[in-house]
Amino acid sequence: MACRRGWGAGRGGYAAGAAPVGSVEYTAEEERRMLSARADMLRKALDDIEARLGSLEAQEGSADKS
Repeated sequence: MACRRGWGAGRGGYAAGAAPVGSVEYTAEEERRMLSARADMLRKALDDIEARLGSLEAQEGSADKS
């Protein structure tokens, strides 16, 4: 029942069979790779958002001409 109230895994609880996650330290190279991958993912997401906005604006523009 606690999971339904927002206190399940991810809020200090345990996922099925998982141990709690403690502090993890990364090397500078590991952190650089992770941050670079995250930045690439965010750039792709922004490109997708901008493309969708462009599509919506084009639809609105063609609807206004009708």
